[in-house]
Amino acid sequence: MKKHFFATAIGLLLSSAALFAQWPGEIDSTSYMFDADGSFTRIAVDMEDVKAKIITINPLNDDVIWRKTVIRAIDLRERQNWSLYYPYENIDSLSQKNLFAIIFKTLLEGNVKGYLIPSDKLTPPPCIAKYEYDVQKDMVERLFGGDEDYANDYKKIEFITQGIIKYYIQEVWYFDKHSSMMRSAILSIAPVYNKAYNETYDPAGEVDEGVMCWIPFERLRPYLQVEFMKTTGRNVNPVVDFDNFFADRQFDSYIIKDYDVRGTLLDDEKKYSDPNRIRQEQERIENEILNVELDMWHY
Repeated sequence: MKKHFFATAIGLLLSSAALFAQWPGEIDSTSYMFDADGSFTRIAVDMEDVKAKIITINPLNDDVIWRKTVIRAIDLRERQNWSLYYPYENIDSLSQKNLFAIIFKTLLEGNVKGYLIPSDKLTPPPCIAKYEYDVQKDMVERLFGGDEDYANDYKKIEFITQGIIKYYIQEVWYFDKHSSMMRSAILSIAPVYNKAYNETYDPAGEVDEGVMCWIPFERLRPYLQVEFMKTTGRNVNPVVDFDNFFADRQFDSYIIKDYDVRGTLLDDEKKYSDPNRIRQEQERIENEILNVELDMWHY
């Protein structure tokens, strides 16, 4: 038993010595755990492997006995949503990124496609070719042209990201009788920018908003799973990936559209000029969703 133990120990020491002999003398082994800003060192992953492990719940039509679709606004000026906005400086391929950096980079590389109906920017269009958003033509060339200062994708991202003030998400809530559970799924997401592209972030300022494009959320999920955020300023060790952040609903949001019979748009000033009336409608819809599971016997 002792001989076996010592033989194993000696083998480990020899293999470790061989490994250390291959390292350049000036490299500190701790750099393989932490990067320059003290975050955990990023590990390269195969995106196809990430896509293969994603589990999507697809209930049968007959099992869905209640369903409601809404559009929510995630305001980046709210403290709970700061993890989606920061950092907006010194972003590169190896650094921590904000949500817009992830989305815009995937659009630039063609890994995901965005869609937009010019006449109705709030409602996500169907994923068909004629509604595809040409990020190069519609944004990059218009903003930067041939400006050499913005040849790098991350320089473009740093210029635009401070003007991203909100995100819209289209989500569906449904009751699955097979599992007897209320579930939700995000269908699509859209960055909302300040049309003036003001480089200074004014938390209290009123801005003219514009939807950049809508991206099918399921296609974006693999790229959200490999990027991590800091969710608190007190202890930055408990990091979470962006996909789980949305799955756990750690964001703060409010409803701006209800896909009811009328297709109610809550921020329509002609219908809801009183802010109190808007809040009442938002609370009514939220309560309707929350109470469905308790009142399911009515359906």
